[in-house]
Amino acid sequence: MSDETREMSEQIDRLMAAFPVLMSSMHRYGASFARERELSVAQFKALLLLEHHGPLSMSELAHLLSISPSTASLTTERMVKHNLVKRRHDLPDKRMVRVHLSAAGAAYLAAHREHARDVFRQTLERLSAEDRKRYIDAWEFLVHVTQKVTEEYLASERRRLAGTVSGTPAYDDED
Repeated sequence: MSDETREMSEQIDRLMAAFPVLMSSMHRYGASFARERELSVAQFKALLLLEHHGPLSMSELAHLLSISPSTASLTTERMVKHNLVKRRHDLPDKRMVRVHLSAAGAAYLAAHREHARDVFRQTLERLSAEDRKRYIDAWEFLVHVTQKVTEEYLASERRRLAGTVSGTPAYDDED
């Protein structure tokens, strides 16, 4: 194994060791806040999507959450019971029901953001000015790289799917 390959392997090992720790910490933070309302991850994501996109049909919400329409309906029903969202018939097409973020849902997200600010404030207060800058720079770098890699992956998937005809790849795998 070359030195470059060994170094890359060690870097991957370090990332694989760090990733679950980071994700577990983030999950514990988010889960503790969501438990107050007994929200699932999908329900929380749905609230964020409704805040960002405005009212959505059930199929639009299902698509954005990458879940089935029936699962989206169950997810929405639980949020209706918590008064976080409201269902309303679409004005142009009364058959279509749109899910809207309620005032209570918007207040929940605002409270969640304030809680997040408190968590970040507590984290930053423990760091020196230099470490705060490094911490924030690291987060911004992670976002940048993740967005870039995700965009490249999605573009390659679109090209791959566009090249598929009748279930047969339109490219040759043989070298």
